[in-house]
Amino acid sequence: MTAIVHDVMNKNIIEYYNNFTFPHQMYSLGTNNIHYGYWEDGHWEGVQRKDHRDALERMNAVMAKAARISVEDTVLDAGCGTGGSAVWLAKTMKCRVTGVTLCEQHIPLAERFARKNNVDHLCQFFCKDFSDTCLDPVSFDVVWVLESSCYALDKKKLLEEAARLLKPGGRLVVADGFLQQAELSEDEQEMLNRWMLGWAVPNVLNVDQFGRYLEESGFEDISFDEITENILPTSLRMHQVAKVVYPVAAWSHRLGVCSEQAKNHWYSTRDQFHFFADSISCYGIFLARKAG
Repeated sequence: MTAIVHDVMNKNIIEYYNNFTFPHQMYSLGTNNIHYGYWEDGHWEGVQRKDHRDALERMNAVMAKAARISVEDTVLDAGCGTGGSAVWLAKTMKCRVTGVTLCEQHIPLAERFARKNNVDHLCQFFCKDFSDTCLDPVSFDVVWVLESSCYALDKKKLLEEAARLLKPGGRLVVADGFLQQAELSEDEQEMLNRWMLGWAVPNVLNVDQFGRYLEESGFEDISFDEITENILPTSLRMHQVAKVVYPVAAWSHRLGVCSEQAKNHWYSTRDQFHFFADSISCYGIFLARKAG
């Protein structure tokens, strides 16, 4: 893997998030949380605005409980975006949080959000690659990776960096989508490739591969909790919206008034539901402890 490929992929991710920061902010309903959320009883009908907001913040609570985060902890939010989880952790758990993001334009938004919630004394944000942060080693109790591990070109390098930054016995918590099997059919692979293009994702690992990388990176007590059912209401809602928007985006692209990136985004937003519903992929939380 060359540094050129790594830089190109990071550039694609930065461009994607720079162009979609405003829609993502609208999606978050004022929480700055850009993820699927966690639905306790799998609402399939009548999803309301408040339900969605609650689900977004509930995912933070589920991960914080899994990682046993407390006021004494120092947390790294790897792929912090505009600060949704970092601010929630500081406000709710009263812990110190450092957030890193590739996107420079996310930093002032995250800092403003921390000030708005009166936790700017507990939060700091940096524009850094979470696979190579240059932060001090052995300086965090918890590394938090919420729907950002998929953006690591080299997943093992991300996990090795997490291990470098954690104190002995420190915890790593990762929530994301993973493939269910090692081999995909030709049609499944083609659909996956197009989905990755639309959301600027370089690659996706299966559950077993990610678990092996954790072991090889020096982690112990590794567990995986599949929670696909708990994210499906959001996935379905996104699918339903994109079914309407994608044809308009594709038509507008042909007329030259919609970018190819926007068209591809709506394609991916439409089709992500099929990966979960058809059991090609699953969503879950990995929890692991650094040896020592």
